[in-house]
This record gives sequence, C-alpha cells and structure tokens, in this order.
Amino acid sequence: MEPPAAREMAPRREPEPPLAVAPSPSCAQASSAPESVMDDWSSIKLCDVANLILGMVLFFSPWEFNLSVGAQWQTASIVGILIAVLSIAALAAFAVWEEWLNLTAGVVLIVAPWLLGFQNSDAMTIDVVIGVSVAALAAFEVWAVRDTQPLTTQ
Repeated sequence: MEPPAAREMAPRREPEPPLAVAPSPSCAQASSAPESVMDDWSSIKLCDVANLILGMVLFFSPWEFNLSVGAQWQTASIVGILIAVLSIAALAAFAVWEEWLNLTAGVVLIVAPWLLGFQNSDAMTIDVVIGVSVAALAAFEVWAVRDTQPLTTQ
C-alpha cells in the first residue's frame, strides 16, 4: 500500500468522453475513398462472392471432375485457394490490390494449360472458363472502384 502523500501527489486523470459512432454511409453518400464505397453491399461485393464461389469450385474440381494428379490438380488446388482467400479478404476489408491479385490469378488460370502442358483435357476447359470469369469480375471491380474516384487536375 502506498503512503497517503504519494497518492495525493499522483496526477488525476480526467474521464475520457465516450466515443461517438457515426452511422454507415449509403453507397450514394459514400465518399470517394474506395474503402468507404465498400461499406454497404453493392455489385462489387457480389463480384467478390462470385469469385469466392468460383475459387471453391476450382479447388474442388479435381475431385468433382476426376482430374489426373499432377499439374492439373496442383494448379486447381493452389489457384483455387488463392482466389478464395483473396475474395474473403476483399469481403472483410476491401483493397484494390486484392482485385489486382485476383485478376492476375485469373490470367494465370487462362494460360496455365498451355504453359504446363494439359491443353487437351477437361482441366483446360475448367481453368479457362473459371480464369476468364475471375479475371472479368476482378477487372470490373478495379474499373468500378477507379470510376468512383474523382479526377484531379493540376
């Protein structure tokens, strides 16, 4: 226990005022920052949900479509997980770089059958169709976010 003199010398802390919570702005009221545009559900978030579903379909495609073990299996598993994780991250806290990575993953899926040598198989069809879909959705999101930012002139 402290002596009474030490307690009296200690500075008193004033109570802090309670934090005010601002209401979430609607899409029409959102500021120009891309993160604030993503506060409410919009077509952009629906694109992330679609990408999440496509990533899950891609991940499970080796089992669903009996793909052979090797490059086909590994590509579907790794890129499927990557797309799903990026989509979950974009749903949780939107950032434009996540969409650029999703766009890159889609392009990788499109060219993977030719780079890895499985162009005459069901895996090629799956990779190209999902790759085009993911790339198109990610490109739309990048365009939509870029379109909400005001143009600056100097």
